[in-house]
Amino acid sequence: MGDAKAAGGLFAGWTLKYKIDAAGKISVDQSASDEDAFDFNDLGTDRSWSPVLRRFWLWSLRVAFAFFRTFWPIPKFGRLVIITRDADVRDVLSQHEIFRCPTARR
Repeated sequence: MGDAKAAGGLFAGWTLKYKIDAAGKISVDQSASDEDAFDFNDLGTDRSWSPVLRRFWLWSLRVAFAFFRTFWPIPKFGRLVIITRDADVRDVLSQHEIFRCPTARR
């Protein structure tokens, strides 16, 4: 498992596959196992959230991503990097040899 699972706590379910060194070089963490594979069933779509809470959550995500796209297009939180702009996302998804994405069209 990755370092995030070993640490426990809030991010215990996260395993980060990519590492960025101080020079900006990206490497893939080869220790990720098949049990770390993406599964849509893990998203919890069967939960009984109220429609109001769901709408508030989606609104807050839109506000957060609008902020990031405007002021901080590629935010980094420790080893977690979020790509928020369309051109950057397309660039990352086009580099199959570096970034593996199970939901990307090839």
